[in-house]
Amino acid sequence: MFGNVKYKDSLFSEAIKKAIHYCQSHDILKKFFKEHALEVTGMLMKEWTQEEMEAAIKEVDREEGLLEGGGKGMLEGKLEIARNALANGLALEGIAAIIGLNLDEIKALS
Repeated sequence: MFGNVKYKDSLFSEAIKKAIHYCQSHDILKKFFKEHALEVTGMLMKEWTQEEMEAAIKEVDREEGLLEGGGKGMLEGKLEIARNALANGLALEGIAAIIGLNLDEIKALS
């Protein structure tokens, strides 16, 4: 029985390698697989417990939340700076060039 498991594992491992190679040769996530192919293979070959899977999902959700929140925070910060610049009489074009917002976004603040 254990022989079959190893045989199946080697077939599965080979299938993963072929899938990654296919993706790279067809420019599908090419850069990602170039940097993370071994990590992806390892994760797919790992036998996960329910607890490990739940912990991994929570970690991904937490990281996505931090990224989303950070992006929103940066935009809110830019808008606050633009409001202050407008209140101090700076030109719309100057504010747009410095902060990186477009003119319509800045006009909407005034």
